[in-house]
Amino acid sequence: MKNLYNFPPIILCGKMMDKGLREEIINKKAYLEDLDPSRISLNSEFWKAIEEEALIHSFRIELPKARISTKKASQQSRANYKKVYDAGVECMRNAWLWAKQLYLQQGLFDQELIIGIAERIEPEIVLGYRHDQVRILGSYNLPPRPEKVAWEIEKLIQQTLTISTLEKALRVHFEIARIHPFPDANGRTARMVQNLILAQEGLPPVVIYEGERAHYQDLIGEAVHGYSLKEEKGKPSDEEKTFYTFLAGKVNICLDKLIDHLEK
Repeated sequence: MKNLYNFPPIILCGKMMDKGLREEIINKKAYLEDLDPSRISLNSEFWKAIEEEALIHSFRIELPKARISTKKASQQSRANYKKVYDAGVECMRNAWLWAKQLYLQQGLFDQELIIGIAERIEPEIVLGYRHDQVRILGSYNLPPRPEKVAWEIEKLIQQTLTISTLEKALRVHFEIARIHPFPDANGRTARMVQNLILAQEGLPPVVIYEGERAHYQDLIGEAVHGYSLKEEKGKPSDEEKTFYTFLAGKVNICLDKLIDHLEK
């Protein structure tokens, strides 16, 4: 999709996360590369396992297993859940494999990539951007109106051109969640695009577990509210920083897992 908006590249001002945490991530990545670069490739079995874990729990955030965990759940409801769950996870895998090939091999990061991911995650619901006003779960701030969605997404793409990969990945996650460009699959798309950008840099994915669902949604809601109130638009609000720090901490945890795996 061509850039019709002519946005100037804007460097994100301010610190998105604790400086020590960012340095720790950079140092651990360098340590991993020194250990054995051939064993931490994106095609290694251990890396694929982490990616699969991220995909599965990204879906389970939207369809928590707690819905069928009670003794009152009928056998039919459990069977229906499994059918929906298996189909949903398979769509996540298809979207991830398609996006990896397009982004990692061709380096394409544009609106078509973001739309293509969402359409593959929810092929029966998402057909391009939404046409109605929606609400973000856990937030009382409304996303941009439908006619502004394409403009907002293109602005995001242009304004992340000059940001380092880690910050770019985390900001894209937040902005897609804030803009809520699709009738469904916004959270799953935001998390997948984020992990795609991290993978390009050789950083592991953010794995947000189903059990963290409520905390994660609270953080997004607070970050969106902080975004709406801040006066200095180029600098993240404190609530946004808290959200970014949560995500960066997840990258740090996955790096620990990779290091432990290689040192065994």
